[in-house]
Amino acid sequence: MPAMAARGAFSSNVGFILAGAGSAIGLGAIWRFPYMTGANGGAVFVLVFLACCFLIGVPVMIAEITLGRHTERNPVGTFNLLHGGWPWKAVGALCVLSGFMIFSWYSVIAGWILGYLWHATAGTFATAHTAEEVGAFFASFVANPLIVINLHLGIIAITAFISPYTQDRGRIRALLGHGQFIEIFVDCPIEECEKRDKKGIYAKARAGMIKNFTGISAPYEAPENPDLVILSHQEDAMESALRVMDLLRQKRIILE
Repeated sequence: MPAMAARGAFSSNVGFILAGAGSAIGLGAIWRFPYMTGANGGAVFVLVFLACCFLIGVPVMIAEITLGRHTERNPVGTFNLLHGGWPWKAVGALCVLSGFMIFSWYSVIAGWILGYLWHATAGTFATAHTAEEVGAFFASFVANPLIVINLHLGIIAITAFISPYTQDRGRIRALLGHGQFIEIFVDCPIEECEKRDKKGIYAKARAGMIKNFTGISAPYEAPENPDLVILSHQEDAMESALRVMDLLRQKRIILE
């Protein structure tokens, strides 16, 4: 049997728990769940939901973790090892595909958030006085395919462009061309970040429980000549958002 290449592993139980929570606790638990609870009987719905979690979700989670730790392979490799043949490989491929489908949905919602931030900053909701007016705006907003698709692509591009390394950001700037890349440096001292950290993530990183943590055990290369510097420890969120809007107007990204 051919020797397997060295495989990465979680350096601590904390890292495993955070990764698992990040993949399982999504926007639906914050955004959709309260609405579904109110629309489907309140406490009764919560009881049914918890029953499904314990009777269906927990056994499936335990099975997935057990298979992953035993085989140390991705979903396709796991099913192929347990029972070879293309039908089982297809089952593993469906597991991978489901992750991409979930990402496509979450990135759409993130695009909505980006669009709402824009409209909130521009004062669109200043004239909306009732929930019905806000609901009507939301319906027209998500019904516009051009806006939704562009926001979807925009959130993916923004996510891809975030990097702690000067070389990576320079490569992206060269790829987009002159004037097409705007670099905004959200500056905050590491001491202030640690003060804001209510979950103790920075303390765990300093104790070596979390590896490759940017700013602690992994480097961060601050931009040398950013287009805008946001001092998040000295200004509030609204002031920062207005400064970003002003920059976009200067760059003619936003037209009055």
